[in-house]
Amino acid sequence: MRIVLTGGCTGGHIYPALAIGDKFRERDPGCEIIYIACGEALEREIIPAHGYRLYEVEATGLDRSNPVRLYNTVKRTLKGRDEALRILREFRPDAVISTGSFVSVPVVLAARKLRVPVYIHEQNGYPGVSNKMAAGYAKNGT
Repeated sequence: MRIVLTGGCTGGHIYPALAIGDKFRERDPGCEIIYIACGEALEREIIPAHGYRLYEVEATGLDRSNPVRLYNTVKRTLKGRDEALRILREFRPDAVISTGSFVSVPVVLAARKLRVPVYIHEQNGYPGVSNKMAAGYAKNGT
Protein backbone atom coordinates (compact mmCIF):
# COMPACT_ATOMS: atom_id res chain seq x y z
CA MET A 1 0.00 0.00 0.00
CA ARG A 2 1.17 3.52 -0.82
CA ILE A 3 -0.04 6.37 1.38
CA VAL A 4 0.39 10.14 1.38
CA LEU A 5 0.09 11.95 4.70
CA THR A 6 -0.60 15.68 4.73
CA GLY A 7 -1.27 18.32 7.34
CA GLY A 8 1.16 20.54 9.07
CA CYS A 9 2.55 23.74 10.48
CA THR A 10 1.81 22.73 14.06
CA GLY A 11 2.38 19.63 16.14
CA GLY A 12 -1.39 19.37 16.47
CA HIS A 13 -1.55 18.39 12.80
CA ILE A 14 1.84 16.72 12.36
CA TYR A 15 1.81 14.27 15.28
CA PRO A 16 -1.63 12.76 14.52
CA ALA A 17 -0.52 12.19 10.90
CA LEU A 18 2.68 10.51 12.08
CA ALA A 19 0.70 8.31 14.49
CA ILE A 20 -1.54 7.21 11.62
CA GLY A 21 1.49 6.50 9.43
CA ASP A 22 3.17 4.56 12.24
CA LYS A 23 0.06 2.39 12.65
CA PHE A 24 0.03 1.61 8.92
CA ARG A 25 3.73 0.67 9.11
CA GLU A 26 3.07 -1.51 12.15
CA ARG A 27 0.32 -3.44 10.36
CA ASP A 28 2.10 -3.58 7.01
CA PRO A 29 5.90 -3.15 7.19
CA GLY A 30 6.03 -3.01 3.37
CA CYS A 31 3.74 0.02 3.29
CA GLU A 32 5.27 3.05 1.51
CA ILE A 33 4.41 6.39 3.06
CA ILE A 34 5.41 9.93 2.13
CA TYR A 35 4.50 13.20 3.81
CA ILE A 36 3.54 16.38 1.93
CA ALA A 37 3.75 19.67 3.82
CA CYS A 38 4.75 23.27 3.13
CA GLY A 39 8.24 23.15 4.62
CA GLU A 40 7.79 25.06 7.85
CA ALA A 41 10.68 24.66 10.30
CA LEU A 42 8.71 22.31 12.58
CA GLU A 43 7.79 20.08 9.63
CA ARG A 44 11.39 19.92 8.43
CA GLU A 45 12.53 18.96 11.92
CA ILE A 46 9.87 16.45 13.02
CA ILE A 47 8.81 14.57 9.89
CA PRO A 48 12.21 13.31 8.63
CA ALA A 49 13.23 12.52 12.23
CA HIS A 50 10.31 10.06 12.31
CA GLY A 51 11.55 8.34 9.17
CA TYR A 52 9.18 9.83 6.61
CA ARG A 53 10.24 11.35 3.31
CA LEU A 54 9.09 14.98 3.22
CA TYR A 55 7.89 16.69 0.05
CA GLU A 56 7.08 20.38 0.05
CA VAL A 57 4.38 22.28 -1.84
CA GLU A 58 3.34 25.91 -1.96
CA ALA A 59 0.57 26.73 0.51
CA THR A 60 -0.71 29.62 2.57
CA GLY A 61 -3.49 30.24 5.01
CA LEU A 62 -6.78 31.68 3.84
CA ASP A 63 -6.62 35.48 3.94
CA ARG A 64 -9.96 37.12 3.24
CA SER A 65 -8.95 40.54 4.56
CA ASN A 66 -8.99 42.10 1.08
CA PRO A 67 -9.48 40.94 -2.51
CA VAL A 68 -5.76 41.12 -3.39
CA ARG A 69 -4.77 38.91 -0.47
CA LEU A 70 -7.60 36.48 -1.26
CA TYR A 71 -6.42 36.33 -4.88
CA ASN A 72 -2.85 35.61 -3.73
CA THR A 73 -4.11 32.85 -1.42
CA VAL A 74 -5.96 31.20 -4.31
CA LYS A 75 -2.97 31.64 -6.63
CA ARG A 76 -0.55 29.99 -4.14
CA THR A 77 -3.03 27.19 -3.42
CA LEU A 78 -3.36 26.40 -7.13
CA LYS A 79 0.43 26.43 -7.52
CA GLY A 80 0.64 24.01 -4.58
CA ARG A 81 -2.02 21.83 -6.17
CA ASP A 82 0.05 21.62 -9.36
CA GLU A 83 3.13 20.68 -7.31
CA ALA A 84 1.11 18.06 -5.43
CA LEU A 85 -0.21 16.69 -8.74
CA ARG A 86 3.37 16.02 -9.88
CA ILE A 87 4.21 14.30 -6.60
CA LEU A 88 1.06 12.17 -6.60
CA ARG A 89 1.47 11.17 -10.24
CA GLU A 90 5.00 10.01 -9.53
CA PHE A 91 4.22 8.25 -6.22
CA ARG A 92 0.84 6.80 -7.29
CA PRO A 93 -0.73 6.54 -3.81
CA ASP A 94 -3.63 4.31 -2.84
CA ALA A 95 -4.87 6.95 -0.40
CA VAL A 96 -4.27 10.45 0.91
CA ILE A 97 -4.80 11.02 4.63
CA SER A 98 -5.23 14.62 5.78
CA THR A 99 -5.05 15.94 9.32
CA GLY A 100 -5.86 19.48 8.24
CA SER A 101 -4.22 22.90 8.03
CA PHE A 102 -3.86 25.00 4.92
CA VAL A 103 -1.14 22.78 3.42
CA SER A 104 -3.63 19.94 3.13
CA VAL A 105 -5.86 21.89 0.72
CA PRO A 106 -3.63 21.70 -2.40
CA VAL A 107 -2.86 18.03 -1.67
CA VAL A 108 -6.54 17.12 -1.28
CA LEU A 109 -7.40 19.04 -4.48
CA ALA A 110 -4.69 17.14 -6.37
CA ALA A 111 -5.89 13.80 -4.97
CA ARG A 112 -9.44 14.59 -6.00
CA LYS A 113 -8.35 15.46 -9.53
CA LEU A 114 -6.48 12.14 -9.80
CA ARG A 115 -9.34 10.23 -8.14
CA VAL A 116 -7.20 9.10 -5.23
CA PRO A 117 -9.33 8.37 -2.15
CA VAL A 118 -9.05 11.03 0.55
CA TYR A 119 -9.47 10.32 4.25
CA ILE A 120 -9.68 13.02 6.90
CA HIS A 121 -8.66 12.83 10.53
CA GLU A 122 -10.11 15.62 12.65
CA GLN A 123 -8.39 15.83 16.01
CA ASN A 124 -10.12 18.98 17.23
CA GLY A 125 -13.52 19.51 18.78
CA TYR A 126 -14.55 21.58 15.76
CA PRO A 127 -13.27 21.04 12.23
CA GLY A 128 -11.08 23.75 10.76
CA VAL A 129 -11.66 25.45 7.41
CA SER A 130 -9.36 23.04 5.55
CA ASN A 131 -11.04 19.90 6.85
CA LYS A 132 -14.49 21.35 6.23
CA MET A 133 -13.49 21.93 2.60
CA ALA A 134 -11.86 18.51 2.29
CA ALA A 135 -14.91 16.76 3.74
CA GLY A 136 -16.69 17.15 0.41
CA TYR A 137 -13.94 15.11 -1.26
CA ALA A 138 -13.41 12.49 1.45
CA LYS A 139 -14.43 8.85 1.47
CA ASN A 140 -16.91 7.74 4.12
CA GLY A 141 -15.27 5.41 6.59
CA THR A 142 -14.43 4.76 10.18
